[in-house]
Order: sequence, then C-alpha cells, then structure tokens
Amino acid sequence: MHIFSLYRSYLRQVRLLPHLYLRQFFQVRARNDIQAILDTKEEIRQTRKIKNISKRVQRLEKANNRDIKSFLRILNLAYGRTGKLKWELLEHTSAPTYNPQRPALPTSHLLPRAQKAPHNSLTKGQESLAPRHLHHPAHNAPRADPNSDDAKLFGPFSKRREVNIRWRWYKSELKKVLPPLEVEVKGSESALDELNKEGQFYPRPLAMQGLGVFQDAESVIGDTLFPRQPLTRRERRMASRDDLQQSQQVPNRHPSRWVRRRYRTLLASLPQLVYDPDAQNENLFRVNTSSLALTTTHKGTRYDPPADETTLAWIQPSSTRSIK
Repeated sequence: MHIFSLYRSYLRQVRLLPHLYLRQFFQVRARNDIQAILDTKEEIRQTRKIKNISKRVQRLEKANNRDIKSFLRILNLAYGRTGKLKWELLEHTSAPTYNPQRPALPTSHLLPRAQKAPHNSLTKGQESLAPRHLHHPAHNAPRADPNSDDAKLFGPFSKRREVNIRWRWYKSELKKVLPPLEVEVKGSESALDELNKEGQFYPRPLAMQGLGVFQDAESVIGDTLFPRQPLTRRERRMASRDDLQQSQQVPNRHPSRWVRRRYRTLLASLPQLVYDPDAQNENLFRVNTSSLALTTTHKGTRYDPPADETTLAWIQPSSTRSIK
C-alpha cells in the first residue's frame, strides 16, 4: 500500500503544476516510475527505487512552493535540457556514431552541414569550440601528433590512450549540446515538403516537430514582456472608446510573474534551429534565441516602455526650456 500512497502523492503534486504540458509530462513519468517499482522483484532494489521516487515527489512539492532551483530542474527535465528526454532528442539529431579511432568530426552528432556556428550556439557555456579541436582535441597529448617534437623525442603516443582521450572528450562535448525541439523551415512550401519527406536524412524533422511545444512555452510568457500600463484617471477621461477597450484587455499570458520569469530562463536554453534553403552562404542552418528569453545580457538591463502622447507633451516643453 505504500507504493500506491506514493503514487497518489505524486499525482497530487503533478496536478498543482502551473502549466498543462508540465502536468501531462509528469503524469506519464509518474506512471512509468510506479510501474518500474512494481516490475522490480528484489526487495532491496525496490526499496531503493521507492526512495529515489520519493525524492522526486519532494522536488515537485518544492517546485510548487516556488523553490527556484527545483522549478528550473523540472523545467529542464520536461523540455529535454537534461535527463532521459535529452538523449532521446539527441538521437533524432544524430548522424552515424562517432568512431574515435579515426580522425572524423566529433560533432557529427549534429545535423550535416550545421557546422561550427550552430554547434557553438547549441552548446551551453560561453566557450566556443575551435575548429582545430575537431581533429585535435585540446586535452590530447602533444605526442599524438607524429610531427611534434615530443613524438620525435619520446616516440609515438599510445593509440589506445589516444582513443580513450578522444572518446572522453567527445562524451564531454556531447553533454554540452542543447538539442532543439524542432526545425523551423524558411522559404517556400517546397522546402517544407522536402522536410516532411519520409526517409529523408537531410534535412529531416526532429523529435517534437509540429507539436508546438516551443510555441506553447512562449505563450506562457505572452506576446510581449512589457504590456501596456493601465491608463491614469486623466488618460481615461481623454481616451476614446477604442482606447479604453484596448487598455482593459487582459494580456494572454500566465498570471504569475514568478512563473513567467522561470520560463524566460528556460527559453535561454531552448535554441531555435532554422533551415533556410535560400541562404546565400553554404551553411543552410542557423540557430536563434527567442526574443523572450532571459539571457545574461538582459539581467542587468532595465526596459523603459515607449512614451505615450501625454508623456511626450510634458517632456517636450521641459526639453526646450533646458536648451534655452
């Protein structure tokens, strides 16, 4: 009965989540977690799984109580920034598996011809990947280069050690990749038909293509970060009927500013992969960041909304007097 009590507590916390996609995601995850416990026959392993799932329920409870770290954690899990979903998204963007025994491009897990610029934009952190590191990783020993002075002095480097270094470097770089949810197609309808063609390797749709998960995350924040301020008493007396109706419209977004702030942080790690077949350069892919994302450049800035006619009428006389 303890397992079913845990399941009820799990679902109780899931129902309190502020967004429909989060509730759907964690309902499925709760069912899979409890099924994994029931399928486990060994008592020791079952106890260990119950303990781990109890911690997940506690994390959901903290997220519902507005703990920032816990809420960002469940957002990263639900949108594939970490956890099992991330690797499932990476499988849809993967080319053939990288073989560290030959000097192939370790970034072949990305889409073909999505070269260094998208790769740097799809990775977290501010350090970009230099092109020379694709063939010679930065942590590789100098003796790995047969033309180096160390190789001539101490002899050739062990191939087994070189393979291990390359593989560890590849795995560490792969963990930095932030997989996109879908490919946005620019251009004519023929480009979209080419993307939806079955068996197409390049370009091809990604795991969440057409589900609108990215647009759904943006809808939590709303169309604009700074909606129009409510009218003052003087402005209401001077405004027309249409202006009054526009000022009384409720913005289409989540009512909680705290939730919107967390989703803006999430959008900073959700890259938009755009495929443009009519691009002038060779790179047909580019990576964009949502204009609603809370990046590092936005944290120290302040937005001043555009001035209305009444404010401009007060500003202009004061500016002319200061000039005189």
